[in-house]
Amino acid sequence: MGSAQQPFREWLRIADQDFLTNSRADVVLLLQESLALIGPARLLAFMKEEKLVDAWEPWIQALENVGGSDKALTDEASAIRAELAAQKSTATV
Repeated sequence: MGSAQQPFREWLRIADQDFLTNSRADVVLLLQESLALIGPARLLAFMKEEKLVDAWEPWIQALENVGGSDKALTDEASAIRAELAAQKSTATV
């Protein structure tokens, strides 16, 4: 992520539940682009370094599953994971 790291970190820290709900499609697209650039393991490590609000927890769970974890997902995390996968398939068309 290079020079984009600091703004991305700030964005992660200030995004709250309202933002994640109201801008969900944008968040999915941004995370999908991040996954394509740095992969799930690096994105997860990056997100876990930050002190994020609890609203990010289902997103982190979904990314853990994308990264190969067989941890049981909450319904919300499962929906997010499906959205990330759907965005990936439409973004490559």
